[in-house]
Amino acid sequence: MAVLVLLSLIMAARRRGDLALTRLVWGALAFLAVLLASFALSVGVWELLVSLHPHAKELTYPDFKGSTVAMAAIYAAATVAFIAIMYMLSRRISAVDLAAGALLWWAVVDLTLGLFAPLSSALASWPLLGGIVALAVVVFLRGPWAATLLALASAPALVLFVPLLVLQAHQPDDGAGIAVLALMLLLGLPVPQLALITGRLGADEAED
Repeated sequence: MAVLVLLSLIMAARRRGDLALTRLVWGALAFLAVLLASFALSVGVWELLVSLHPHAKELTYPDFKGSTVAMAAIYAAATVAFIAIMYMLSRRISAVDLAAGALLWWAVVDLTLGLFAPLSSALASWPLLGGIVALAVVVFLRGPWAATLLALASAPALVLFVPLLVLQAHQPDDGAGIAVLALMLLLGLPVPQLALITGRLGADEAED
C-alpha cells in the first residue's frame, strides 16, 4: 500500500512540475551510489580496525576495546559525508527529486521485507510512510506548518532505527557495514528537512 501511495505522489508531483523523471532517476542512482560506497568504505574501515585487534575475532562477535567509540566515529563521519554529498547534489537535482529517489529504495526494501520477512516489514513500512508524508509536505504544503509536519514525519524512522543503531554500536556483531547502510537509508528520509534547513527546498533551487 505504501509503495502505491509513493508512486501516486510521484506522478502528482510530476504533473505539478515539482518533479522531473530524469532528475528522479539521477536522484535514485545517486542515492544508490552513496549506499554502496558507504557500505564498502565502512566494511573496509571496520575490518582494518578488527585486524589491529587480533583477539577480537576470538569473541562471539568482533568486538574490541573502544569499539563503541569507533562505531560512533564511523556514524558521525558517514553522516557528515552524507549531508555534504546531498548538499552538493542539490545544486543539480532538486530536494523533491532527491527525496523521491531515496524513497524509491525504501520502497524496494519494503517490498523485499514484505516478500521474505513479513514480520519485519514494519521496519520499512512506517519509515516509508513518514518519508511519503514529508515529500507530500514539500510538494503541496509549503506553508507555516511545513517545518512542524516535516519534524513529525521523521518520528517513525527515528523511533524504529535509532535504538537499533545504538545497540549495534554497543554490540557490533555484524560489523559496521550493515549499521552504516541502515544509517544511510535513515538519512535518506529527512532530505526535505535538510533542504528546508539549507534553503534548498524547492525544485527551482536546483541549477540547470
